[in-house]
Amino acid sequence: ADGDGQTTLHGTVVQQQHHEERCGESFLNRAEARNAVALLSLLQRYILGHEDSGPRSIGVICAYRAQAQHINSLVANNYHEDPCLTVKVSTVDAFQGQECDVILICTTRTLPGKRVSHLYDNKRTNVALSRARHHVFILGNIDGLREGGDPWQSVLKASTCFPSFSQLKRHVEDRSGAKGAPQSTRHPPNEDSYIA
Repeated sequence: ADGDGQTTLHGTVVQQQHHEERCGESFLNRAEARNAVALLSLLQRYILGHEDSGPRSIGVICAYRAQAQHINSLVANNYHEDPCLTVKVSTVDAFQGQECDVILICTTRTLPGKRVSHLYDNKRTNVALSRARHHVFILGNIDGLREGGDPWQSVLKASTCFPSFSQLKRHVEDRSGAKGAPQSTRHPPNEDSYIA
């Protein structure tokens, strides 16, 4: 928290491509879902690699039910559970009143020029952004989020930028003791950038 008692959000926003598809009355983005599961595995290795790491929790908050269901199926098939790390995947509405140490937010349908995502609703946005005790990772379209105004613009300003997911991965691995992580920048040069 800062001096006036307000919580300062330091987040990681990862650029996603616009490959949403309709699933019944809902929507999903398979590439975003794969990145969410890859990030879960990366965080698992990082968190459990610290000797002082006690039980930890990661929550994956999705704007759409179909996205949450798809990620749950990927987690069941590709993610190795550990008794020291709890993972919960659900929609933003179902996450009200809950907290996790780390939160991943899937902002499916945050498309430039189209205010169609559920997360352009300020109430849902505030719920999603306030569920993390320590850090927030946001997967979404940077330009689309920026067009959403506050609080998304403030989140982007408080975040750090990487040019690719692989460089974000190297940055996390560097914090675990590896060498040669890239230098980050504050503003992405184009929409293919990643913010961390």
